[in-house]
Amino acid sequence: GVERAPSARAAAARGANPREAASVEAAKRPRMLFLDTSPGLEASLERELETLGIFGRTVRYKGGVAIEAPEAILWRIVLESRVIESVRLGVGKPFHSAFESTLRNHAAGSHWADFMWFGPEAVNPPIRIGLEKSRLFHTEVIRRAVSTGIEELREKFLKEKLQHVEDSQLYAKSDDPTPQLPTVHVQIKEDECQLSVTATDAQHRRAYLSMVDPEAGDDAGVDSPASRAAPLGGAHAAACVLRSSLPRHLEEVAYDGQQLIVWDPFCGRGTMLLEALGILLGVPPSSPAASLPFMGWPSFDERRFAEVVRKLRLTPHPDLAHLTLLGTSSDSEMVAVARAHYTGFLNAMPRPRTGPLSMLWNGGDEGATAEKEWNEDDDQIHDARLPCKVLLRHAPLLTQIQPEAHQTQTVILTNVPYGNKASCMNSARAYSQFGKLVKARDKEKGLRAVYCLSAREEFQRSSGLEWRTELRFSNGGIWVDLLRWTGERRKEVHTVSKKERRRSRPVAADDDAADAADAADGAGAAAEASDASAGAADHEVDSAKVSKKERR
Repeated sequence: GVERAPSARAAAARGANPREAASVEAAKRPRMLFLDTSPGLEASLERELETLGIFGRTVRYKGGVAIEAPEAILWRIVLESRVIESVRLGVGKPFHSAFESTLRNHAAGSHWADFMWFGPEAVNPPIRIGLEKSRLFHTEVIRRAVSTGIEELREKFLKEKLQHVEDSQLYAKSDDPTPQLPTVHVQIKEDECQLSVTATDAQHRRAYLSMVDPEAGDDAGVDSPASRAAPLGGAHAAACVLRSSLPRHLEEVAYDGQQLIVWDPFCGRGTMLLEALGILLGVPPSSPAASLPFMGWPSFDERRFAEVVRKLRLTPHPDLAHLTLLGTSSDSEMVAVARAHYTGFLNAMPRPRTGPLSMLWNGGDEGATAEKEWNEDDDQIHDARLPCKVLLRHAPLLTQIQPEAHQTQTVILTNVPYGNKASCMNSARAYSQFGKLVKARDKEKGLRAVYCLSAREEFQRSSGLEWRTELRFSNGGIWVDLLRWTGERRKEVHTVSKKERRRSRPVAADDDAADAADAADGAGAAAEASDASAGAADHEVDSAKVSKKERR
């Protein structure tokens, strides 16, 4: 309260209208931001926030991190964070909602006018519900309560507006398109409810994907075996790159005056390499020119958002000239998709006229875009003026070491095939070939690290290498491990085949029968001994009785 009031008064003092003063106060008011990501990446998201200089009271939950911060921090996170998958803004504080009437009353008292444009027509926003140990378990009842509360607030809003606006002006048709309604999230856990609205799309996409030609984009190569594997999202790839400490490897190699090659033998669509390129270039994953859901809110302040965009700092790694990104795949169609994504990445890159990033485009025109024709001799785009090299090529043989990887410092970072059965039909052979590739490259020296993202234990067995888990998260419902090679080879364990086990069964049966017979003989001898002892006891009793009778 100490910071909000002076800001609003200062805005009013300099001649701002009440609406501007209210927007200034709302932008500085702490809100609850829910940063959703894949389960298992919560710690990675917290470390990224600290790296970005975003601090606050954070609370982890399954599949995300909640942080209390003003709306300006929301804009920064949407533009700069790579590990997030979606962002939600809390509406009000958590409340106890054991009954439908309680939920409806709280929904009617929330500030929905900050996120929705109320007009003469009823609003029906999409509602997503999450329940855990809740007395209200029927989703239709919950959806009806929230919708009714929003509609009651809209009617109240119109009644107040009609007191200041003529009916003809209120009900007049507007030529401007109506902004899309945000998705309302209702999360109830142990009868405690939290309402929120989506500030981004359901899957926060990278900016370069909007620049990809649809004919050569994600839809291309959908019938190839590589495309049927579990796709790797941008947030997953970014978490793997950050965990692999690529900036540190590049700094150490450049200090020795050598070149570093980051090699992805299963590059697929090139997601892993493009995330590494974006992190080392310092390019934000999202673009302020993109149409984001929070830009359509009535409370959105374009002027303050522009100030946040101007304060963004794009700082590329100083040793990019020592870097080469190499992506290979046995599927030529997926290589074409990866090249299309790389072209879109270059076209979506910001080109500031000043600052460190302006030096990346050496003398290029500001409006120039990368060509889509590739030179098959060197596998590079002709007019790409980046200080580092990016090579994407078709390699039919996985065990073949690429010429660039010979006698150079190499880091292997890849996502091995896993997912459905169709994509893993020949996975065992691919895993074995990959293990041979790592062993062959290790003999030449200079292999700094090997990171593999896998979801199958068969990979660790078939590769013949010892691995250590660095990170574990869920990718589309499949729990995957980011494995790092320990530098040791896997110890072979002798396993008995089915034929050997079958041959040994009769012998084992005879031994069991002999043991059973011996046990039976022993039991019979024990029974005879017990009978003999019992007979002797009876004889002693009888003799004792006779002697007593004689005495009488």
